Amino acid sequence: MSRIPREHHLELSGLQGTSLLEASQTLQGRLTDGISLTTFDAKGQQRDRDVFFFDFEKPTNNEFLVTRQLPVRGAKNKIIPDIVLSS
Repeated sequence: MSRIPREHHLELSGLQGTSLLEASQTLQGRLTDGISLTTFDAKGQQRDRDVFFFDFEKPTNNEFLVTRQLPVRGAKNKIIPDIVLSS
């Protein structure tokens, strides 16, 4: 399994928006459509690639973990979503 380099984590975690709805829509788009990354291999060669978080064509390739009431530290307060889905 390929890991996303740490410098690209903001693609998902550092969402900026004028509202929570806008940030949620941006995140949903990135999770559904994937993101484009530019990385460099060991020889310093630039590699452009698309990363997809879910395999919609063959759902059996996905693994999921579902939990309830998982405390998450937010920007201001701790929140406890009803359901958290992780792949």
